[in-house]
Order: sequence, then C-alpha cells, then structure tokens
Amino acid sequence: LGRGLGRARKTLLDGVPGAVGEEFVDILLRTRAARPRQVHVQRALAVERYTGLRQKLDQIQLYLQLNPVESDSRLITETPLQPYKPNIKTTVLVGLLGPMAGLLLGLMIAGLREYFDHRLQNPQEVQRFLGLDTLGIVPKVSL
Repeated sequence: LGRGLGRARKTLLDGVPGAVGEEFVDILLRTRAARPRQVHVQRALAVERYTGLRQKLDQIQLYLQLNPVESDSRLITETPLQPYKPNIKTTVLVGLLGPMAGLLLGLMIAGLREYFDHRLQNPQEVQRFLGLDTLGIVPKVSL
C-alpha cells in the first residue's frame, strides 16, 4: 500500500510544478475511496485550474512591468456589474409620479399657508371681525 501511494504521488506530480502541485496531490490522495480513474480526472482538473491561474498571474506581472507608473496609483479590482437592461417601468413611474407629487405638495403648502393666515386684508373684514370703522388704508406700492 505504501509503495502504491508513492507511485501515485509521483505520477500525479508529473507536469505540475512547485508546492502548489504537491498541495493538490495531497488533497487528492486524502479522499477515502479514491479510485484511479477519479484521481486522474481530479488531477486533470487541478492541473487545468493551476495553468489558468498561472497564466493570469503572468499577465498581471507583465502589465505591471510594462506600466510601472500606473501600478503605483491603481488597484486591481473586479469590473463593476451593470444591469442587463434599464427598468423602463420604474423610469416611467418616477417620471409621472414625481411632478404630480410636487404639484400636490405645493398645493398643500399654499392651502395651509392660506388657512393659517389671520391677517385682515380689507376694510370690510375689519368691520366684520372687530366692529370698528377704518380710519385709513396703507396703499400698495409697486416698484
């Protein structure tokens, strides 16, 4: 059994460089009921993933070597996600309800202002509410 695991480790490590390959092999050999075919499939998937990650790392390193000034001021992040299509229903709803709500709010403010305005506006109101005659009126001046 020990010789079989040693051979399996050596077979799996062929073509996978470095400590990353050893880590993948250790994970593969730890599975309890690992059949040789499953180990081969898992090895192929691990090698493929390692190769893809290695290519991405090489591309990043090449970019940073070619553009050293830009690498100081930028962080490598994922691209932002954008919606697939604009939500037209929301746009129309906001476009129609916004002005209506503004008009309603303006009318409410004007009505409340008129309701709470207790000033006497003309001589008839002075006579009706106070029972006094008006001696004079300050004329409105337009500039």
